[in-house]
Amino acid sequence: MKIVVVVPTYNEKNNILTLISCLREEFVRLSNHEWQLLVVDDHSPDGTGQLVRNAMGTYPFIHLSEGEKTGLGAAYARGFDYAINNLSADLVFEMDADLSHDPHYLGPMVEAIEQGADVALGSRYIFGGALPPNWGIDRQLFSVLGNIVARAVLWVWSVRDFTSGFRATRVKGFLDQIDFSKLLSKQYAYKIHLLYSLHELGAVIKEVPIVFVDRERGYSKMPTNNILDSLRVVFTLRYRQLEQFIKVCAVGTLGFVIQTVVYALLLKFSSIASFNAAVLGAEAAILVMFPVNNWWSFRNSAVGGSSYFKKLFQFNLVAFGSMAIQWLVIYLANGFFGSGWISNGLFYIIGILLGLIWNFTMYKKVVWRV
Repeated sequence: MKIVVVVPTYNEKNNILTLISCLREEFVRLSNHEWQLLVVDDHSPDGTGQLVRNAMGTYPFIHLSEGEKTGLGAAYARGFDYAINNLSADLVFEMDADLSHDPHYLGPMVEAIEQGADVALGSRYIFGGALPPNWGIDRQLFSVLGNIVARAVLWVWSVRDFTSGFRATRVKGFLDQIDFSKLLSKQYAYKIHLLYSLHELGAVIKEVPIVFVDRERGYSKMPTNNILDSLRVVFTLRYRQLEQFIKVCAVGTLGFVIQTVVYALLLKFSSIASFNAAVLGAEAAILVMFPVNNWWSFRNSAVGGSSYFKKLFQFNLVAFGSMAIQWLVIYLANGFFGSGWISNGLFYIIGILLGLIWNFTMYKKVVWRV
């Protein structure tokens, strides 16, 4: 694999050469892969960029991207673009320059990718991982609670360390599907949005235990508004999910009305059988619901061109799958509880709700998968 380690820097002259030396040792040890180091420097006034340029003359695996200082997330976005488009990376690491991420973990994280993971996450919150022992109780509490809030609001309980900055991500099908310009934060909270986007793409996320080490030289660049920015990102992502779900419900209601009207008109003005009228009514609703969802509910991932009819066919299958779920619920309910207007009505509603969950899940995971 072509692996690029992206390391953003700003005033890291006291750490960057030590990091380069440590990474070189690991690159030699893991020589079955092609390793590159990409330093993304924001015109550090302390001369970090010049130190990297000097090292490039000795080590050909080093690359440098320089730009204006607009935040950690913006630096990573620039680095991701460079790694994918200029270095043809298969796998991209995110890693701090201050030696808080031990390069010895590169091997276990690559191994996790080789074993089938799409994202290898250096985790402080699984067995074998740890926070710095010199952190005070207040800082540890903020870190732990921040992760719990992110996981709870976004409802992603499968990931223990949602704010880890030490990650390896497969490019094909995952990192190359992300529009980095649309990440909600240019600061530290970019990592929450990015990991959530990868989760939504269906990435297999494997956590690898790491012991996080506090920096010994230099000073932290974490902005004072980091907590507020992280909360903004988390709740914005949740709002977007709810907004999309509400839109899907609204379109589903429109489809129900269309299906009912077409069904009633066919029964009234034609000799068509009831079952056939129901199928035609459902198809009429589908032919309206698909373009409305495409234009409105899922406008950020709207399909067009040659893939339009393929996705319309998938939408049909999903819709009939939903109807099958509703029929199965009512059939089973009648078998267990007998037929009656109360039980029929109750399980009819349950069937609709289960069908709605099915529809929304399949829309996101299949029909309008980014």
